[in-house]
Amino acid sequence: MNKLNNIENEFEQSMIGLAGDKMFVGLMGLIHVKTILNYKDLRAVRNWCRKHNVFIIKQGNKSYVNKWEFILSFHKQFIEHLKAKHKNWKKIFIAYLKGNLNHLVDTSEKSGKQLKVKKYVSKSREEKLFLSKMKKL
Repeated sequence: MNKLNNIENEFEQSMIGLAGDKMFVGLMGLIHVKTILNYKDLRAVRNWCRKHNVFIIKQGNKSYVNKWEFILSFHKQFIEHLKAKHKNWKKIFIAYLKGNLNHLVDTSEKSGKQLKVKKYVSKSREEKLFLSKMKKL
């Protein structure tokens, strides 16, 4: 009976109920989001969703979010980090989501170079004077 409950829980996490012949795929209940965010109150979850522009779908007395919209919002800081560090950040992020450690190690070794930041060169006389005064401080 325990295995049946586990299968039902996995099914509920990926698909929410039946409505006629249509299946709602890719929705996640706010209660599941609350668990992921480690919040104690659904109001805090709703505030987090509003702050991170995650649309909340209300159906009856239950609320859902799009699973992929939530995942992208949840990992936004990590995605920004990958964008700054790697040219092929999309492949690395997908490998991260899949848990493909071999691919992550290979790509990090290949693209170990960070993007170079160009040094600012002053152009006008006023800029040069200002920068020289700032150096003296």
